[in-house]
Amino acid sequence: MLGEGRPDQTSADEIYVRSIDIAWDYLTRGGDEPDKAALIKLSSALFQYLMEHGEISPAMSEKLLSLSA
Repeated sequence: MLGEGRPDQTSADEIYVRSIDIAWDYLTRGGDEPDKAALIKLSSALFQYLMEHGEISPAMSEKLLSLSA
């Protein structure tokens, strides 16, 4: 009503942060320092998926990350 969007809809900023967090966790789980380009590529793919679907299961996240890496 006030032009602030739907109250139940996650903001793009929150989705962006979440996609980076998921990509970071994936890239650093072996203890290595992540490559900046890989982090950008993976978080972009996750961001797109989350914008389209709103949620991502751990299995889908793993599949998407392994295909993008």
